[in-house]
Amino acid sequence: KTKPTQHSVRELRALGLTPHLLACRSAQ
Repeated sequence: KTKPTQHSVRELRALGLTPHLLACRSAQ
């Protein structure tokens, strides 16, 4: 059985990666 908490964190990480990379690009 998959833990919903881990799944949520995984989704949040995936969603947070894109804006984070964009922020790094604009910073440079």
